[in-house]
Amino acid sequence: DGKKHYIDVKATHSQDKNIIYLSEKEWLFMLDQGEAYSIFRLYGADSAAPEIVEYENIRDSILKGETIPKEIALQLRR
Repeated sequence: DGKKHYIDVKATHSQDKNIIYLSEKEWLFMLDQGEAYSIFRLYGADSAAPEIVEYENIRDSILKGETIPKEIALQLRR
């Protein structure tokens, strides 16, 4: 279809750690790209049987309450 799709890969040695960290630039980019942005999570990165899971359209997933942001910091302007 000729559309760009952006992929962010986040790896962990754990088989079940479901928390990832995004920089401010990653967060803003994810919000801006919406459905054109996915996160691929690599579980068990150093194991004999790693698993890759794709999480699509994180922005909408957050808005629907399916993905929950944690520890959000806001810089307020005066």
